[in-house]
Amino acid sequence: MTSTKVHINTKALTIEIEGEDDFVRTYLDRLLPIIERIGSDDGQPEGERPAGDADPDDRPSVTGKSRPEKVPAEPRQPRKASRRAGPSCRQRIKALRDEGFFNEPHGIAEIVEKLRQDGHVYSLNQVGAALSTMSGSNEIRRASVDGRYRYFFGDAKVDAADEAKAS
Repeated sequence: MTSTKVHINTKALTIEIEGEDDFVRTYLDRLLPIIERIGSDDGQPEGERPAGDADPDDRPSVTGKSRPEKVPAEPRQPRKASRRAGPSCRQRIKALRDEGFFNEPHGIAEIVEKLRQDGHVYSLNQVGAALSTMSGSNEIRRASVDGRYRYFFGDAKVDAADEAKAS
């Protein structure tokens, strides 16, 4: 098996093909007409180009049995973050708090259901993450009742949650 390598450099647009001789020649036959058309787009008609005017690096070179060169990878385009239009889950929970929903302790599933009834669909994980952040920044209160967290707002409800926990 003979390894063949082709390196084409048309002013920094590098094309490298490496593989068996038939494979390389097949792609080279397909690429050369395209490269010649690109090369003739320099403002001069194809027939009026001076002979020997091309840069030696612009001509294809074929070498046998060579070690592959590392080609730097092109930088990837950053993905655009997809965001929902409108308020975030946390902002919607704050709105429920301001409406008085959290005057009584509620579990995450109840909060998810209330948001769904209001037309805002969130997963348990999304609501749980928002509630965890909010309780950490004292925007909402949290107490463990029967091994599950209950969320509420206001000091008077801490006693109710503690009583429920004790009973």
